[in-house]
Amino acid sequence: MKRTNLSLFSLIAVCLPLIMLLGGCGKFIDRQATINVDRSKNDQGGGQNSTSCGPTQQMGTYVADWVYTDCPKQDWLHIHPGTVNDKGIALGQRNVGKGMLSVRYTQMDNATISDKENFGVFFMGKGHNGGEVNWQWMSYKKTHEDIQSRLIIQRFDGTCPGFCEHADITDELQFRSFSEIFQWDCQWDTTVNTISCVITKVGDPTVNIFTRLEPMGPYNTLTYIGLGQKAFEGPYESYRGVISDVKLTIFK
Repeated sequence: MKRTNLSLFSLIAVCLPLIMLLGGCGKFIDRQATINVDRSKNDQGGGQNSTSCGPTQQMGTYVADWVYTDCPKQDWLHIHPGTVNDKGIALGQRNVGKGMLSVRYTQMDNATISDKENFGVFFMGKGHNGGEVNWQWMSYKKTHEDIQSRLIIQRFDGTCPGFCEHADITDELQFRSFSEIFQWDCQWDTTVNTISCVITKVGDPTVNIFTRLEPMGPYNTLTYIGLGQKAFEGPYESYRGVISDVKLTIFK
């Protein structure tokens, strides 16, 4: 399966068409935008398939079709078609073109991030003609002390010649202490061609990092969502922290 190593050469290749179309690579983002979640319940505990953790997730007038929560701290988690939701119903082959995902990470430190890809979230699905499509959150070491992070979309389903890859890049996210808790709230809607993630730090309202891209086509079914220390089923590294308060809502 073809994979993209995000070297300087590949970054230039990604940026050039975006510069022509958008005037910059990853710089067309409204950094004041937010995602519609209610975090008021997010500090409560609970068990697997419990609704007592994770924010309230809403997406316009869409109706929640499949809601999954997994609250306890754990090293990693995969959500796949065989995963059953809070009502005991498997995800199956339902369309996953509209959804929201929340997860918390703790025990993260820049020192644990290598200079290669380190994935925190990996969404793998199928697009046109069953071809692979994905979106990812990843980080890698930029300097001795700092990291750089990216929201990335890729398509291997014929949408683009060869494959599609776009990235929104940020230096705002930095892990300085194992005790810090970071929250990801991501949402995607392929009917209006948008995907975005907001990253916040629990207890610190000054940290509110917004990234956004265009998925460029359908997410027909899910292969898996990977979180934690086995986020990516492949040769690249994943975040070495601990996850908790996972919530996924698929809308229709």
